[in-house]
Amino acid sequence: MKPFHALLVLPVIALLGTPFFPFVNSATPWFGLPPVLVWVCAWCVLTSLILAFVLRRDERSGRLAPDAEDGA
Repeated sequence: MKPFHALLVLPVIALLGTPFFPFVNSATPWFGLPPVLVWVCAWCVLTSLILAFVLRRDERSGRLAPDAEDGA
């Protein structure tokens, strides 16, 4: 396991810890929406970006071979 694989733990901690973060459970709206909704949507986008980053790093390090076209 490479050190950059530790980034995969961030979305898990952020989403499982949502009920325990006081700044997310406030009554003050963020961008006119409930803070929990903004928090979860932001982490959905960030999770996709983190997964893409880890996939690219794995491909570059040779752990994963890029997809080959059929018949080539």
